[in-house]
Amino acid sequence: MKAALNAVRPAWRLQTIIAVSLVASALDAASVFFVYLLGTRLSGGAPLDSGISGQAEAAMQRMSDAAGVHVLLVISLAFLFTLALRGAVRYLNEQMIARTQFHVLHDSCTRLFKGYFGLSYETFLNRNSADRLNSIGTEAPRAGICVASALRVVIHALNLVVLVVLLLLLDWRAFAFGGLIGIVLFAVIRPLANKNRRIGKDVGTATRDVWLSIVESFRAYRMIVASDAVATYEKDVMRKFERHLDLLKRNTATQRLLAPVLEFTAGAIIVLAVLASLYVAQRPEDSFPLVMLVMSSTYRLLPAVTGLNQAYTAYRFNEPALEHVQAELADIARFHDPPGTSGYEVPRRAGLLLELEDVHFRYDGGRQVLRGANLAIAPSQRIGIVGPSGSGKSTLVDIGLGLLRPTSGHVRLGRRPDGTPMRVAYLPQQSILLDGTVLENICLGGTGTMQDRAKAQRMLDRVGLGAGSAYPVDLDADLGESGARISGGQRQRLGIARSLYRDPDLLILDEPTAALDPEGERQLVDALGAIDGLAFLIVTHRHSPLRICSEVHRFADGTLVPYHGGDDLE
Repeated sequence: MKAALNAVRPAWRLQTIIAVSLVASALDAASVFFVYLLGTRLSGGAPLDSGISGQAEAAMQRMSDAAGVHVLLVISLAFLFTLALRGAVRYLNEQMIARTQFHVLHDSCTRLFKGYFGLSYETFLNRNSADRLNSIGTEAPRAGICVASALRVVIHALNLVVLVVLLLLLDWRAFAFGGLIGIVLFAVIRPLANKNRRIGKDVGTATRDVWLSIVESFRAYRMIVASDAVATYEKDVMRKFERHLDLLKRNTATQRLLAPVLEFTAGAIIVLAVLASLYVAQRPEDSFPLVMLVMSSTYRLLPAVTGLNQAYTAYRFNEPALEHVQAELADIARFHDPPGTSGYEVPRRAGLLLELEDVHFRYDGGRQVLRGANLAIAPSQRIGIVGPSGSGKSTLVDIGLGLLRPTSGHVRLGRRPDGTPMRVAYLPQQSILLDGTVLENICLGGTGTMQDRAKAQRMLDRVGLGAGSAYPVDLDADLGESGARISGGQRQRLGIARSLYRDPDLLILDEPTAALDPEGERQLVDALGAIDGLAFLIVTHRHSPLRICSEVHRFADGTLVPYHGGDDLE
């Protein structure tokens, strides 16, 4: 519970919610007292001999009949005013809890999302994307519900305490009634709430398994369809999904069972209290004050007990999600090592964009990939790199992008006249496009003033996708998921336009034509060749991109050597 309440930020928010809850609880107690006074006055029973209720009733008995009518009217109006004010205060409290829940959700999602991109590239790759998706999409919202439920537990508990204290002040026998309800509450709710916690933990695991199966199925769409394995994958996903639903049904069944049990128990206690008061009283009418006190207190106690039950079971059900999010954030902080080129040294030779000197790299598994690689790229220079699979081409690209840190050696990045690092852009084998418009993809999701339409159109013109080209695209055209509504060549050109939009000094291309047919490859290489004033580093296993390069290197035993041509690029 402490962890959930500590998640409420800033601290004054929690203090305000508790203060408002106390006000609402005091109004609840006042409404109980008013109901009791009205009931005993109208029933004509003898006042209680002890407590403040007995004193108040005795004072009313001493009034004249006319005055008594006016007092009843005042009590009735006060009761209605108390109900209205209590409703307004409760509504205010629920609004504050809802805002707190949203704040926790927003804060958790933001910190998780930023945290994942603050991990080193190797650490990021070692984590399953379904785990990250589950943490942000499922566990973070449940963590918000956990915090909101914890706040409601505090509110209902305060309400019960205030009501029980009122009963103690009014009459010890009514207090005993409230204590009995509390004992029953503890005996019934605690074991069921613990069961809900176990179910909640299982739900987190089951949800993660569902996400994993769905993500892997969509990723393998072509293979699944081509292999006629849709039914097999569907069966696997639905089996995990049905387990997830079964756990949710068990949680719902527990919630539904508990409410009628508590209501029946409270009703049985009321009947016992009435029978006991009738047995003790000398005259039946003398038991009316105690009976009215028990019934009026039940009028507020039962909703408080039911609310506490629902809040506590919801808290225990979602508590594993809060623990998961907090553990994930702690893990992210422990491995925080944001990738990027901002920490690179400045080249020793003036005018260079990127310089690699005696770079070695070994993966955590122990495989040595680079052994003293050297490379220097000057402004507007176009360099090609070829080599067999596994020779280190992609590793070299990742080091140039700042995604990987070399085991030893130096990586130096040039500076612009204003002292800021040179900008490096990247084009993968297949450009990653958003499910949105062409403009949103070029500006990478920016909206409104963050989008420069004129500049985006100029970038389309530079890569051969402008209005006068053979394959034009409109800035407002919707591309569909992963750019499904345009060709592979257009996707790659659009990826280049996105890179140019950021005014890079160096563009690193990793197998940019691997997924294109010969005609698409020729068009893309022509588009690249027409771009002036931009340095290229092209990693490829095809001849065509090399024709626009002024210098070509080949990987040999983890280092770079000059490539002088030939049919075998491997």
